[in-house]
Amino acid sequence: MRLEKRKGSIYVQDPVRRKWILMQPEEWVRQLLIQHLLIDQGYPLNRISAEVGVRLHGEIRRADLVIYDRDFKPWMVVECKAPEVHLTQEVVDQVGRYNLQLNAPWLCLCNGERLVLVRMAADGQHDAGHAAFPAYGE
Repeated sequence: MRLEKRKGSIYVQDPVRRKWILMQPEEWVRQLLIQHLLIDQGYPLNRISAEVGVRLHGEIRRADLVIYDRDFKPWMVVECKAPEVHLTQEVVDQVGRYNLQLNAPWLCLCNGERLVLVRMAADGQHDAGHAAFPAYGE
């Protein structure tokens, strides 16, 4: 990650949005996940979008990340939370609402310490699994 200190605040250069972003706890988690996808998984940058607008009940909400498949259809919707935020059913419901518009087969919730993957079935049911997220540098 490229970091820069400006007037006492840390900024990170987001490779997806191609701009400098103030490093907040949730942003740290998003950038960690982006780096994991790009470096560890070799995922193409052009198939990752950040802050994707989703219309819900007449309002625009933003999915933290949307990962696209080879046909550029949504494959995974990602919700990032700060490390102190627990990944509860409320967070699953939040990303699930975004997915009503995006229709991705996978949902991901991450707080930098835990990662939850949810596979969506055709009948709307889901199956969740938990995994520890690798610490930065591992």
